[in-house]
Amino acid sequence: MTLIDLAIALKVAPAKVEKVLKRRFGKLHTEDRLTEEQVAFAQRSLGRAAPRPATAPPPRAPAAHPEPAPAAPPRPSPAVTPRPPEPALPAAASPEPGPVEPAGLARHFERRYEGVRAELTTTREALAAAERERDALAQQVERLRTAALTPPPPDPSPPSPPRTPLSSILDRVGFDAARHGEVLAAALAHRPVARRLLPLLGVEDAEAVARILTEGVRRICVAAECREMAEADRVARVVARPAATCAYCAGSDNGRAYAAMSRACAAAKVRRVVVVGGGDDSRADLRRRALDWPAPEVVLVEGKRRPDSARARAKVQGADLVVLWGSTIVSHAETDVWKAAAEAAGTPVITVGSGQKGVASLARGITEWVGRYSRAE
Repeated sequence: MTLIDLAIALKVAPAKVEKVLKRRFGKLHTEDRLTEEQVAFAQRSLGRAAPRPATAPPPRAPAAHPEPAPAAPPRPSPAVTPRPPEPALPAAASPEPGPVEPAGLARHFERRYEGVRAELTTTREALAAAERERDALAQQVERLRTAALTPPPPDPSPPSPPRTPLSSILDRVGFDAARHGEVLAAALAHRPVARRLLPLLGVEDAEAVARILTEGVRRICVAAECREMAEADRVARVVARPAATCAYCAGSDNGRAYAAMSRACAAAKVRRVVVVGGGDDSRADLRRRALDWPAPEVVLVEGKRRPDSARARAKVQGADLVVLWGSTIVSHAETDVWKAAAEAAGTPVITVGSGQKGVASLARGITEWVGRYSRAE
């Protein structure tokens, strides 16, 4: 008996029978043969037992008769053999169940059809993807085989000649090793010779050469302060054209003075300077200059605020110098507060007066103090 046969016998939809059996026995197919246990379980679960076979009715008791009148004694008769009981008739077959509703069967088979069609579509897509992957791998294998069998093309460029150190060339033309730098400087300073020589020079490590030129050659303007700083740095000097390309002052008096101050503070180990006051434009210019030079650390304090002793003590803490910039900007009350805080911390205080304006005047005032401070030590 199949699942469909059982559904017809129980007069229920096949999907309902399949759901009941699936909970107990797992997934089934409508074409599978059901066991007796599965059939009995479905009958119990659905509450519809199969019709039982008909049994023979029990034998009736003999009817009671009135006692007969005494009769003459019977004549002797031959012995009668008792008749054996007749066998029971076989049980009647169970009646055929009625037909199942066509709508239920249609829905069942439609769901089955949709499921099979979805599985077929998925299988086809997976097969197509596998075929594409197979074709791609075959093409890759063919390319690798072709590349392995094809010899590499010959290098059309001729081999580069070995590089010769410039010092060996100078030795070959008769210049002593002690004068190599002088000879190169003279050759490169002469424009016709430099124009012919430079295209022939090649280097193996361009980064190293660029680093040497950056660290060893400086563009400087004609200002005496910039020349002095270049001589102190022991670098080669090239005239800056225009002056804005000067490595020290960038073509401005403020930049030149600040560069000298930064170098003086670094040499004297003046690491932190607190500047109180100054105009808005001058303070903005000083802040830009401080970004270009690592030393010293400049702490700017606006001088127009109300005097605050705690704030002054916190700012002066760890400073090497306190500068009061312009008596017209910093009030007397503010000046007294900062002087008291510096004196309590043991920090020197200098004043750049109102007659001196701009970053250049401030920087030169700090440079002069650093010079005196260094000589005093």
